[in-house]
Amino acid sequence: MENRDVRKWIRGTGMLLYLILLLNLLASGQTISMDSDFITWKLSEVRNTVTGEKARSSDVFKSSPDSLVWMHDNGKVIDKLHIDSKFETWPDVSADGSASFNVVWKNIPGRIAFLRDHGEAKITTEFFKGKVNVAPYEFSVSEVIKD
Repeated sequence: MENRDVRKWIRGTGMLLYLILLLNLLASGQTISMDSDFITWKLSEVRNTVTGEKARSSDVFKSSPDSLVWMHDNGKVIDKLHIDSKFETWPDVSADGSASFNVVWKNIPGRIAFLRDHGEAKITTEFFKGKVNVAPYEFSVSEVIKD
């Protein structure tokens, strides 16, 4: 093999390895994990699961592995939710799956779930005072962003 052929081979092989590495980095960079990432969940609609009433919403939820914050789109905090425990792991929120949390909201114990089913992302809340769910909401998520 001549010097020229070796250089061509190295250049071609190097380019192929570079492309494989780049594709790997791009693919892994797009994964957003509920288990390890800081995530913004932009909302588009809220539905009362008891009455069926719907309303537009531009609120956001900010989640991290150990905290949940409910905010207006202007950044004003509506509430910080204290996490008591977490159920399930969800390593890629762009794929169908879910993660649920036992939380306390305004001194009321409850549950909040982040889920994606058939590609549609939602957040659901249940907070019971006695036998009454005082926050029977299902939020439609318009965008999920890794912070």
